[in-house]
Amino acid sequence: MLSSEKLTENNLYTRRNLQDIFNIKDASLKNGVFRPAGYKSIWLFITEKKAKDRPQLYDLLCGDTLYWDGQPEGRTDKLIIEHDAADLELLVFYRKHKNEFPNFGFRYEGRFRYISHTKSRPTQFILQRIKSILYVAKKDIEALKIEEASEPYYFREGKSQLRLTNTHERNPRLRAEAIKIHGVRCYVCDFSFSEAYGPLGNGFIEIHHLRPVAEYTEETLVDPSNDMLPLCANCHRMIHRNPDKLLSPDELRTILKANTASHENK
Repeated sequence: MLSSEKLTENNLYTRRNLQDIFNIKDASLKNGVFRPAGYKSIWLFITEKKAKDRPQLYDLLCGDTLYWDGQPEGRTDKLIIEHDAADLELLVFYRKHKNEFPNFGFRYEGRFRYISHTKSRPTQFILQRIKSILYVAKKDIEALKIEEASEPYYFREGKSQLRLTNTHERNPRLRAEAIKIHGVRCYVCDFSFSEAYGPLGNGFIEIHHLRPVAEYTEETLVDPSNDMLPLCANCHRMIHRNPDKLLSPDELRTILKANTASHENK
């Protein structure tokens, strides 16, 4: 039986709630990784910002991707890596900090699937929300259906439309000052357009506002040394990938480092 059948995504649950729902007597429910008896499930309890007396592991839920440091001793690593083969679902309970929700609760984020891991200690895992994987697979299936059709498909685009929008005036001197202070090398990935493209890339870089310009409600003083950073186009897009939760450049740098390490250790 799957424990996810008794849970509702985005609902808040305390460990006491879960004890009552699943009639749990096992004290190991207090651990970060838990196997509920009688269910083909693994539960992960994740707190992003750790208390000072706890191991300072790196955990971050970014959209549908979870970057998660496993247990320092690695006792449950194999369980996570082989959960799919063992026909065990992987459920994530997440909170930003211990007091984010009443009674130290967690938000139930749903089912996830193992994607990759590093060989470091603690093991750095990348997990993906199941529904996002299924969504991509569905799109791929639809694309294949189109390719296999007996008659070609044509699509229309490029129709001219009139749109009225609000825009925020940008001061070009801010960009120039930010480049003078920070240079033209990407803060996150260290990419240089001039090194990659020669003279064509000289002086080229995108400038990121640490506070999005769209949030300004009036003219605002901006300090190019503290409020702006140079980013390559790829990193800039990744920071803005989820409009509801922009990443900071430092968060993206950590994600890039962890993902690079996981590919190097494969």
